[in-house]
Amino acid sequence: MFREGQSVNSGTTEEHKLSRHRLEALFDGTLAIVMTLMILHLKIPEDTVIHDTASFLQVIGEMHVTFIKYLISFFVLASVWVSNNYEFYYVEYTDKRHLWLSLTGLFFIVLIPFTTSLQDDFSGILLAEIIFHTNMFFIQFFLFLRWKHLIRHQNLLSREKTTPEILQDQIRIVRFKMLIPLIGILLTFISYDYSNLIYLTYIFLRDKQTGNKG
Repeated sequence: MFREGQSVNSGTTEEHKLSRHRLEALFDGTLAIVMTLMILHLKIPEDTVIHDTASFLQVIGEMHVTFIKYLISFFVLASVWVSNNYEFYYVEYTDKRHLWLSLTGLFFIVLIPFTTSLQDDFSGILLAEIIFHTNMFFIQFFLFLRWKHLIRHQNLLSREKTTPEILQDQIRIVRFKMLIPLIGILLTFISYDYSNLIYLTYIFLRDKQTGNKG
């Protein structure tokens, strides 16, 4: 069920295998905290003066770009959570390199509330938008490196669940996800306030992953 010609024990010995469950729990806990932090950043500006329902609705309407940015970031985090679950469905063990690739990727995940607030607080400044998209790129880049490592060390994967087709499909999906932030950077020069709408694509890729699972 593994790629033909691929060594099942390619580099990672049995004694270097580690349980994946603690890493999986760390991802789940961290993502739950980061999703909560996203909501804490949503607030009406302190200098806003609201006298009645009409002025209240006007202020809420003026915040629509802010809502869009935080909504998109929330669904990006949801997509990351789905991708992690998809990966750990096939992973039986981890090793030191896989752990560090995962933890480095987690660093960029916890930056999402910060980079989202940057593009909101400094709306109109291209660099703030580019930093956000760059953060998204590195999240997918380290997910790509994790899958490449798993392909080279397939003894970390479940023989019963993993096929060459699944590995090839996953690499294709992650490569496409790495392309999305680069497109987002280009869209920043056209419409910086709405360039992050490109990440809605992740929702459809998530559905494709779930459909292929198992």
